[in-house]
Amino acid sequence: MSDLTLVSTGRLPFKQGVKFQLSTSLDHSMWFHQFRFNVNEWLLYETEMVGHSSNRSLVNARIWSRNGQLLCSTSQEVLIYPDVEANNQLSKL
Repeated sequence: MSDLTLVSTGRLPFKQGVKFQLSTSLDHSMWFHQFRFNVNEWLLYETEMVGHSSNRSLVNARIWSRNGQLLCSTSQEVLIYPDVEANNQLSKL
């Protein structure tokens, strides 16, 4: 659940439609702030890209309960390589 959209959030610095040769998680950490909650209830999953440099993005996220209680914080470093050859072909179309 915590790793669901962090890689796609790390791709935000790239133009929409860019094809990727590789995008993968390098590391992933979670910090639980509450221990008694039901994961079957609706949760808000807030993600933000903190920075991007040298094909790496740092993405943080927070998971909130319906009543606004912070349940968990996560952090993930993402490695991203655009597919240069495929993107060059797209630009020629």
